[in-house]
Amino acid sequence: MRFLSAPWCHCCGLPFEHEVPGEPLCGACLAAPPRFDLLRSAVAYGGLSTELVLKLKYSRALGTARMMAGHMARLLPDMPDDALLTPVPLHWTRLFGRTYNQSVLIGQALASRLDRPFHPALLTRCKRTPPLRAMGAKARARAVQGAFAMTDRQKALAAGRAIILVDDVHTSGATTSACASLLKRNGARWVGVVTWARVL
Repeated sequence: MRFLSAPWCHCCGLPFEHEVPGEPLCGACLAAPPRFDLLRSAVAYGGLSTELVLKLKYSRALGTARMMAGHMARLLPDMPDDALLTPVPLHWTRLFGRTYNQSVLIGQALASRLDRPFHPALLTRCKRTPPLRAMGAKARARAVQGAFAMTDRQKALAAGRAIILVDDVHTSGATTSACASLLKRNGARWVGVVTWARVL
């Protein structure tokens, strides 16, 4: 597995080939600043890291979630003191078919390791989206438009807080951007994203 570490984009964590002084941003973040404040991923997606994602996703491998959380914890040394962790939600139809959300398993293990509060449902996925794998970036963004919502109670929990979204894989950022945008519109003051793997 290829473990990701600095030098990288200060915002989205995209690895750089060479050390860059200060707090450098990649071209994508300079051209269109993301809706989240920070994104970090533990490993590059592919090979063994992909096998582990599939094992967790379809075999409820709790030990795998704990292992992933251990590597993800190193990515958050300076998170805000009031940070609340929450998973990217699944639509209820997918949750019914799978019986669990793998991002909840990772988030629970990560929150325990970091000794931070965890909320399993700070966001609601109100629209089932088609698989995003084969779509381009613009199509992905359109697909997740209006896919997430927050109740008044969820908004009250997020207001003024730092929120860390937990997911298994970061691909184009369409899903995490939609979640971060919704959280910011409803009062979250800072939104970070941490994932096990990232497609490079």
